[in-house]
Amino acid sequence: MESKSIFHREVFSKPYYGFVDGFTKTEFESTKILGKFYTDYKVADELVERVVETLSVIKNKTINIIDPFCGDGRLILKFLEKISETPEYKGNFFKICIWDIDNLAVKKARTDIEEYCRKKDVHMQISAEVTDAFVTYGDFLGTFDICLTNPPWGLLKPLKLFNARCSEQELDIYKGSISAYDTYMRQEFAISQ
Repeated sequence: MESKSIFHREVFSKPYYGFVDGFTKTEFESTKILGKFYTDYKVADELVERVVETLSVIKNKTINIIDPFCGDGRLILKFLEKISETPEYKGNFFKICIWDIDNLAVKKARTDIEEYCRKKDVHMQISAEVTDAFVTYGDFLGTFDICLTNPPWGLLKPLKLFNARCSEQELDIYKGSISAYDTYMRQEFAISQ
């Protein structure tokens, strides 16, 4: 039997993101449509500070952490910087999972996290995946000790900028993918509407 997330990934996510990737002409258009605005460093520092303050001491243990919308990896990096300054966490092993829909961002985040951990002798294992966390998350509920993230926002509605660039058939596919994805989002995240 096919898993729920794979079904949703095929039906909702890939057609929508595939269309946007294929028809946006500039990085600005892609950024605006997909909500690729990275967390300000000051906000990242505050978020990480609060997460670390609320942690119970987990000494000499593996800590499973995820950022399902990792962007350039700055939240995980800020977390690792903060936690490596805290004596109670010396000797911990970190299993780090990063996801994003942006392949280049995932590669950069992985490289930067690996480089930081090498320099600071932080023991870790990293898993990096290009995926839509809104549809993948269901397969991983209860898997992580820490979810450190600042979820994106995007424009999930037909945009006029595509009208001049696309044929009627392409626009119908685009609108259909938006409608299916929006229906999924409303059902899956009803209280977030």
